[in-house]
Amino acid sequence: MNVQMMRLLNRRVAHWLSAGAFLLLAVSPVQALVVVNSGDFASGDDLTSAVAGITISAEPSAGGFVTNATTDSGDWFFAADDGNGNLGFAWTSSSKLRIDFSQPTDSVSVSFTKAGHGLVGASVGFLEAYDVNDVFIDDAITTTLDENILTATLNVAGGIAYAKAFGDGAFLGAASITAFAFEGPGAGDEIPEPATLLLLLLGLTGFSLRAVRQQIG
Repeated sequence: MNVQMMRLLNRRVAHWLSAGAFLLLAVSPVQALVVVNSGDFASGDDLTSAVAGITISAEPSAGGFVTNATTDSGDWFFAADDGNGNLGFAWTSSSKLRIDFSQPTDSVSVSFTKAGHGLVGASVGFLEAYDVNDVFIDDAITTTLDENILTATLNVAGGIAYAKAFGDGAFLGAASITAFAFEGPGAGDEIPEPATLLLLLLGLTGFSLRAVRQQIG
């Protein structure tokens, strides 16, 4: 192989490798934050499948569904509807808001505030994360709830299959939930796997080398 061919080969290989590196970076999955506010929906809506990529439910369901409703003060909260129009704004250790992700997510946050009725004692907000095998991963706990909104957040790279949110604490410990957010691959066209892109890059490089040999020959 003469010097001219070596130089041409080096230039072609460098060109394809640079292009491949750029392509790999360009198609890397982008993390997108999805925020779900209780006030984003009409009062009384069944929110089970209202947001793409997740399922919202109450645990136990008792044949009902999760909706949203407003209080006399005009504040919006997620509420459990028992199927007969009876709403429960107070989420407790025996009545939890559950969020299932169609694909495991990296991060989830839930915003809590003190439950509105006067019987509730000092409470904190709990956020629990589970993997695809129903194994508990971790939890996050707010400080004592008051009229302000406090947020609990969990970060587990690609490992959260579903989350549960509720209040607990002293006498009749409970919490109201105003919003939640989750993070994961952004919506859009399917992203090729890095291995597939690497094979494509190697194929293009081989094609280039063959073309150079034909030109020199």
